[in-house]
Amino acid sequence: MLLKGLLASVEHGLNRVLRLDSTALARLAHLNGKIIAVDCRSPALQLFILPSDEGLTLRPNGPPTPTARCVRRH
Repeated sequence: MLLKGLLASVEHGLNRVLRLDSTALARLAHLNGKIIAVDCRSPALQLFILPSDEGLTLRPNGPPTPTARCVRRH
């Protein structure tokens, strides 16, 4: 529950910043439908980023096979 609230706040802030750049959302449009997994080892955390022409959506869980994966090892 805490993670969902934290992700919602981060998502809101990121999307506010993206709207300040007149070209950012248009550039995200080509990623619509893609899913980016972010795996952190320390702290142990996994989240999923769903980009679209409306901004970024952050989720604490997602599909078993994301489009791309980012791993933080340290």
